[in-house]
Amino acid sequence: MIAPAESPESAPRQSWLDRWFEPPWRAFISWMVLAAGMGWVLQHGGGQLIQRTVDFLFNHLNAMLPAPLPPKMRRVAIASNVLLLLFWFEPVALRLNLLRGLALLSLRCGLVAVVGSLNMASADVLVLFSYLTSLALCVPVLHGWRTRPWMALVGSVLMAGVWLYFVSSHTLPVAWLAFPAMTFPYAAALIFGTRLIPRAAPETPGRGFLRW
Repeated sequence: MIAPAESPESAPRQSWLDRWFEPPWRAFISWMVLAAGMGWVLQHGGGQLIQRTVDFLFNHLNAMLPAPLPPKMRRVAIASNVLLLLFWFEPVALRLNLLRGLALLSLRCGLVAVVGSLNMASADVLVLFSYLTSLALCVPVLHGWRTRPWMALVGSVLMAGVWLYFVSSHTLPVAWLAFPAMTFPYAAALIFGTRLIPRAAPETPGRGFLRW
């Protein structure tokens, strides 16, 4: 027996972002363009703007609270917002839903920001380790939504290789070139090495915008 075709009313509707990032080649090019753009913004005052905004908020909070907030908390807030500026588009390019996108950004920004704010002599090594760990923890976020989620590990190892090359050669390019160069293998691994698992209708449990 031939199953009846799915009616247009029951089929999940694609947003214009889904349609734009559906072809892998367009998703990859968009990822690289956005990475270069965010690196350019960071290089041309984006980081300073984030720091001034966080300082403004913390200064007002410290004036209202009975005891000032720990300086480490301020450093974590600055670092996490800088990383959010660099990574915000990744869940969009991977076509994740809201909850998975927030989980991905929390892992990508939170762990690295906390470790990077620590005053340690081996900060570079710790940041690299925390960065690779955050990427590894992204595997369960991608599981069930994209095929071969372990490709995040492959991309993270390749990205670490690029980062180590820049560190060892002492020739770090400008931010709008360095950031796309470092994220290139990670983006290629996830865009071309995985595929979006076909989603059921929104009313079906497990595939809605606010469902895991």
